Amino acid sequence: MPASGSPGCPIETGIELLRRRWTAHLLLALLHGPRSYQELSADIPGISDKVLAERLALLTASGIVDRDRRADFPPRVRYSLSGRATGLVRVLESLRSWDDTDHDGG
Repeated sequence: MPASGSPGCPIETGIELLRRRWTAHLLLALLHGPRSYQELSADIPGISDKVLAERLALLTASGIVDRDRRADFPPRVRYSLSGRATGLVRVLESLRSWDDTDHDGG
């Protein structure tokens, strides 16, 4: 395993993904199950269509999000968390828990 801070380091890779604005919101929205593009847009107020499309493309290319295209008419696309997303989502949930604890004065 590469050392922390070196190219290919899983810690750096995860931080790089999460540091991008809206990525954490998108992953947390997908915790509720598969969503269409329109549902994700409604679940994340303030995200532009351009940024939503970019983040979905990035997360899909990274293997964090699965894209399921149905051959219906009109075609339907659903996005869901992949098995690879499990560890990253645990990190997000830990950060959320840490933030809640930190605000309690602890």
